[in-house]
Amino acid sequence: MGEWKQRKEYFINRLKRELKEGRVDIDILPLLESINELENFYTTSSCSGRIQVYCAELPGDKFGLKTLVKWHRVITTDELKEVLRKSDCKNIWLAVLPPIIHVIAKDVESANLMLHIARDAGFKHSGILSVKPERIVIEITGSERIELPIKLNNIQIVPESALEDIVRAANEMLKITKKKLSRLRRNTCRLKSLGQKD
Repeated sequence: MGEWKQRKEYFINRLKRELKEGRVDIDILPLLESINELENFYTTSSCSGRIQVYCAELPGDKFGLKTLVKWHRVITTDELKEVLRKSDCKNIWLAVLPPIIHVIAKDVESANLMLHIARDAGFKHSGILSVKPERIVIEITGSERIELPIKLNNIQIVPESALEDIVRAANEMLKITKKKLSRLRRNTCRLKSLGQKD
C-alpha cells in the first residue's frame, strides 16, 4: 500500500474512532463521508460551525480563553441566560463561528477542483494552507462570524431585553453556514455520481 492510501486509511479510521468517542459533529458527518469516498481526497479535522459562549479578556486570546458552552445548533434565549446566570467570569463573549474543514488533496489539480466546488457552495474564503509533494492541505471555511461582548469588567453591557435579538441573529447566522454545508455535500456527491473521483 502506498503512502497516500496509508495516510488516507489512517485518517478515516481516526474519524471512525472519534465518532464513537462523541468527538465528531454529527451534522457534518455525511459531508465528511462523501469527501472521504472520493479517491483523491480525505478529511483530517472539522467543525460544523457553532455558537459559543466563553470567558476571555479579548477575542482571539487562545491561551486565556475558557469555553463556558458551545452548541452546534440553534439555541434559545433561556439557554443563553442560564449560562450567564451561572458564570462568575469578569468578561463574557458570545461568538458564532463558521464551519472549518481540513481536506487533503492528492495533487494540485484535485486541490483546485475541491476549492472550486467549495467556493461554489459559498465558502469563498477557502484556500490552500500547504503544498507538499505527497499532499496538499486545503482549508474550507466560511466568513460568517459574530463575536460580541456580553459582559465586561463584571458589568453586563448587553441588557436582558436585547438578548433575544442577539440570539435570533446568532441563530440566523448559524443557519446560513449549515445551508452552505448542505450545498457542499451536494457538490461532492455530484462529483462521485459523475465518476469524477479526482
